[in-house]
Amino acid sequence: MESTEAPRPISRRVLLLGLGFLGVVLFATIVPGVFTIDENNYTATVRALRAGGLMVPGTEGVTPSLELASFDPISRYRQPVSPVSSSVPPLYAFVATPFSVLGWKGLFLLNIVAFLGCALAVFAAAEAVSARRETPWIAAGLFVLGGYGIEYAQAVWPHMLSATVAAAGFFLASRARRDGSALQAAVAGILTGLAVGIRYQNIVFAFAVGLGLLLLSRARLRLAPAYALGVALPILACSFLNHERLGTWNPISKGKGYLTTGLKRPVSKILLQAPSVLYAKVLDFSSHPSLTDPVLEIQAFWRPDPRTGVLVFFGAIKKAWIQSSPWILLGLVALLFAWLPGSHPARDELRSAGIVVACVLGTFALAGFERHDGVCFNQRYFLELVPILAVVVALAVEKGLPAPETVPTALLPAALAGGGLVVFVFGLLRLRPDSLVRQYTTMGLPVLLAGALVLFWFLRRDASGARGGRAVLVALSASLAWAAAIHVGEDVPAARLARREKLEVLDYGRRLLPARDPVALIAYRGATEAFGPLQLERDLVILDAWADGGKTTATLAEEYLAKGRRVFLLANGFPAEIGRPLLARFDGRLVAREAAQFVELTRRQAP
Repeated sequence: MESTEAPRPISRRVLLLGLGFLGVVLFATIVPGVFTIDENNYTATVRALRAGGLMVPGTEGVTPSLELASFDPISRYRQPVSPVSSSVPPLYAFVATPFSVLGWKGLFLLNIVAFLGCALAVFAAAEAVSARRETPWIAAGLFVLGGYGIEYAQAVWPHMLSATVAAAGFFLASRARRDGSALQAAVAGILTGLAVGIRYQNIVFAFAVGLGLLLLSRARLRLAPAYALGVALPILACSFLNHERLGTWNPISKGKGYLTTGLKRPVSKILLQAPSVLYAKVLDFSSHPSLTDPVLEIQAFWRPDPRTGVLVFFGAIKKAWIQSSPWILLGLVALLFAWLPGSHPARDELRSAGIVVACVLGTFALAGFERHDGVCFNQRYFLELVPILAVVVALAVEKGLPAPETVPTALLPAALAGGGLVVFVFGLLRLRPDSLVRQYTTMGLPVLLAGALVLFWFLRRDASGARGGRAVLVALSASLAWAAAIHVGEDVPAARLARREKLEVLDYGRRLLPARDPVALIAYRGATEAFGPLQLERDLVILDAWADGGKTTATLAEEYLAKGRRVFLLANGFPAEIGRPLLARFDGRLVAREAAQFVELTRRQAP
């Protein structure tokens, strides 16, 4: 259904100005440290492409070793090779490399641009099928303020880029279905295929979008093949690139066991456990079992509070989907109602969205508790669904909104409810993360807000009058206020804290390591992460002695010295059982400043 009201031109100008201002603020306030080793893994693909290939520069011509893949969180499970390549999806580098002209901060800028672009796509998608001028604004507001996306906009790992490209593909596929355009369907396929090449999990998303075209389009025999052809192009590119760098034609492989995590259980157990997995990830993360990761060896860091089951990282509580964004529950309910006869003028859009959401959630439910998203504060694996659900919720509440002439007066109680909840949340966050009050409130209150919103919406569907519409607006405002306040007040500061800690270590390295000479830096596991950004600025190779227990460390040090590189050992966190034999083979000069201690290794002089 096309919009029945002509949008005011000023609306888009205000939106563009607002997003432009937000973009400037986001870029000006980034903390350019590393959050997780995954960011170095993606950056390694950019370094390789900038060097004119797919292999990480500086890792060629030396003994094949696991230590060369310091950027890879599962380097211990690799085969020793030289040179090495990153195993992350290969198409990210082609999008990110132009932004790397600005260095490490340029990779942050890419996600900020993606965040703003996604907000515009959400606005346009809602505007195309809405009957009220307010609807696209509600959709854009839910995504920007209520979708826990700011943290990922101020980041290097490409979750926001992935979400934007995937959502753009979905929205364009919806438009292709309305217009009957095979060209639009093909471009939509290229976009969702590109999303697969940025994050492999999007293969489910891409399949579900195509399934929606096949099931819901009158021109399915023209649109579905065009879409499939579009998807095939970037997938085929992934296949060729993976063959060149990893030796496999599999277009969605990070290596051995990538797609098998959680699927080695009996089928009966997979099906019986799926509802519990979905409940933990969507409604209440405190019911999630302890996270385990024998590869990273940091189970102690991931141990939940024994009293509540709550998991805390860097002072922030890890939340289920609804606990981050309560309004999402209404989106899920609205998608179910979309299958009822005569449910909504835009029912095909809602039904196609339901297919995508069901496929993605179902995949992770079947994958089990073993396939978890690690150190983060919200459900990052579901981020691609948030832009779609923002449009769904905006369309769901559209019919129940107060009449246009009464909207200004209806906004007052909504604003009071939202503002009061924001004040409450920031007061709550003054409590310690281990406070029972804070933990139980963070786990329970958003679920209550989500339930209230769904209840008022359901009652408003069969009622008339302004009061029901105002109740929906108040409940929606409260849900949005919680999402915005908890994200900006808890998640974003926690991410900044983690980045700031790594940034301090990076600054030590930037000052102490030689800037003009080629350098090889030997470190141990977590200590290697902070120096990833330096590799975009300098000729720096990082060796991770953890990967093979130091078996090839001395050999690589000898070889890099012979190549004319200066070799440094970062003593911080380096195990004595590996460090002592290494230092016995070389002369060492201590270079230290405050917390960082580097030892420059040189060939031992004959007595």
